[in-house]
This record gives sequence, C-alpha cells and structure tokens, in this order.
Amino acid sequence: MSNYPGRIITKAPVLPSTTQASGIWTLQQAMQAIKAGAWPGIPTNTVIQSFTASGSWTCPDGVSQVDYLVVAGGGGGGGSAPAEKGGGGGGAGGFLTGTAFPVIPGTTYAITVGSGGSGGGVGNTRAGSLGSTGSNSIFSTIISNGGGGGAGGFTGSGSSPESHAGAPGGS
Repeated sequence: MSNYPGRIITKAPVLPSTTQASGIWTLQQAMQAIKAGAWPGIPTNTVIQSFTASGSWTCPDGVSQVDYLVVAGGGGGGGSAPAEKGGGGGGAGGFLTGTAFPVIPGTTYAITVGSGGSGGGVGNTRAGSLGSTGSNSIFSTIISNGGGGGAGGFTGSGSSPESHAGAPGGS
C-alpha cells in the first residue's frame, strides 16, 4: 500500500439546472448555485427598492415589468374607558402583492406611503374614543387600504357598546 502524496481532495460544486432543482439541498449547495448564477428562478439583475416616504419612482431603461408589495398604514388603537377598560387594537394595514406589473421606461410613477392611524383618547364618561383609520398606500394604480381604527373601551351600563365598534380593516 502506498502513501497518499499529500494533495487536498476536492469536488467541483454541483450546480442544479432548472430541471434538477427539485429535492433537498443544503444551504451551502444552494448558496454556491446562487453565487454562480445557476439557481433557477433567481434573476441575476434584481434590484429591490423600498420606500418609507411618499415620492416618485422613474422606471429605468430596459425595465418593462416589476414585482410589487404595497403595504398601507395600520389603524390606531382605541382609547380606554375611564379607569377601567382598555380599547381595542387597531387593524393591520392592508397589503397587495403581485408580479409582472407592466411599466414603461422613462415614466415617473407616483408613490404614496400610508401612515398609521392615531390612537383614540381616554373617554371622560363611559367609553374611550375610536382609533383613526390608517392611510392608504399607492403605487401607480395599485391601492392598498389602511387598517381600521380600534374600538374604544367601554364600561358601565345604559349605553350601547355597539356604538363603540372599530372601523373595517384594510385590504
């Protein structure tokens, strides 16, 4: 038996094709394929833009469609009843997502970032006030509705708690 000559044994990474990508892969295998540009379904020229304030976006040359996620502002929580019951939580802002939304290079698109609703105040009689509805978020013609305001807390009797119901949620 002869001794091993001292080289490191390596194996070339296995990179999946679109037909070979099904199955179970280790994180290392997947990352090697992604870095090599050989992982199916991941474009090599993806740009992600996030907006935290209203403004505009101009479509760059060579772009004809975009994927989007539009999230509206959440509703404010309801105010509490005096010294007793807390108000309801505000509704989540609605969200819309989609792929391949058509855009035109050189065109400027308006972007509105919806704000969260304000919380309701503490009531001075038997009920807290309602939280306000969150604002809508808009990208081009895509409108995501703001979340509903939370119901005010209610205490005691003689007044209908239904009059303190929260607003509808977002979509």
